[in-house]
Amino acid sequence: MKVIVTGATGQLGKCLKDIEPTWIYLNRSEFDLASPTSIKAAIKKYNPDFIINCGAYTNVELAEDESSLARAINGDNLQAFKGYKGHLVHISTDYVFDGSLDRPYFTNDVPCPINAYGASKLHGERVISENVSQYSIIRTSWVYCEYGKNFFKTIYNAAKVRDELKVVNDQFGAPTYARDLARYIVWKTQQNLWNKQEILHYSGKNYCTWYDFAKEIVEISNPDCKISPVDSSQFPTKAKRPTNSRLFCTEQMRPWKEALKECANRYKQL
Repeated sequence: MKVIVTGATGQLGKCLKDIEPTWIYLNRSEFDLASPTSIKAAIKKYNPDFIINCGAYTNVELAEDESSLARAINGDNLQAFKGYKGHLVHISTDYVFDGSLDRPYFTNDVPCPINAYGASKLHGERVISENVSQYSIIRTSWVYCEYGKNFFKTIYNAAKVRDELKVVNDQFGAPTYARDLARYIVWKTQQNLWNKQEILHYSGKNYCTWYDFAKEIVEISNPDCKISPVDSSQFPTKAKRPTNSRLFCTEQMRPWKEALKECANRYKQL
């Protein structure tokens, strides 16, 4: 079985490589989602049984100014997968939803993104479903790990040097440890348990606000740092964020607080 992973230097890509180093990991120099030619060339070269597409345009704020580029990388250019005979596992996002519901989102709920990044990722889902014969689209939320740039590391490090932090307390979702998601992907791929065409939701178990998440991180990093809840209005952003990013997941995930402890322990050892 031959598996290639795109976005090898990202959070999920690095976690996948830790767990399953025998797969083929490609960075932008060999698999560039900004170039359909690069995509086609890599598929032709490796002819993989599975492609785990972790690569994406992920800067939510910058996407408001670079919406065309985000749409190309996350959507238009995925047409280059057309004709691929293996199985494509593609990572998507909770941001395809507008967050207006008062319950977790099901996979068959109608998407309605409220920012350019979410719109580009939804476009990508549709391009894949129209051009790829076998695919699994995984929507996930609030991804973090010991690698790269993410909310966990920002709060953890800030708590070490600051006396007080303020974090929004009116956006709800579930933190997802990238290593847990990676374990899930490796297991499903090795056992060939993917369905032919499917959309899945995967996130940490139980829900919280960004403040709740940050409070747990601060407790691990530096309990003496004071943390206060605030409304989103105190931190205006160019890109709108969904109030409710909760995803209804059918798979058995572990509680996010448990996963956070593992992540923190691994980060301390880096």
